[in-house]
Parts: sequence; C-alpha cells; structure tokens
Amino acid sequence: MPRVNGKRIEYKDAGLYAYIIGQMKARGMTQRELGDMLGLSQQVTSAKLKRRGLTTKELIEVIEILDIDAATVGQLMGGSK
Repeated sequence: MPRVNGKRIEYKDAGLYAYIIGQMKARGMTQRELGDMLGLSQQVTSAKLKRRGLTTKELIEVIEILDIDAATVGQLMGGSK
C-alpha cells in the first residue's frame, strides 16, 4: 500500500524505480537527458531516482517518456500479476 507524503507517493517496493533505471540503460538514456525532459538537473534527477522521490506528476511523465505500459506499472507497484 502506498504511503502519501505531500505530493510524493512512496511505495515499499522499489521495483518500479529499478525498472525505470533498467529501461533508461536499455535505451542509452542518461540522467541528464531524462532530467532535461522533466525540467530537472542531472543531479536532482539522480537523487530522485536513488531515493524514489519522484512526484506523482514526474513519475507519470517518466512512464510516458519510456513508454512503459499500464500492466507493467501495476505489477511493479504491487498490483495483481
């Protein structure tokens, strides 16, 4: 179950963030490139990925940028398999 903390939702399972990082690597996308698309610096993007600190809006944008399907997101966030 997610814990709401201001604008940020924290999930116990870091699976979604690991998947995002894996998709970035598979596409050859750098943190700087992703950050540019989100309007963030490379340093802020790195910190948010490490600490699982993306806001809900940023997380949705990343999912769209990396074209991750809804079923995969659901599974990675602890939904039904």
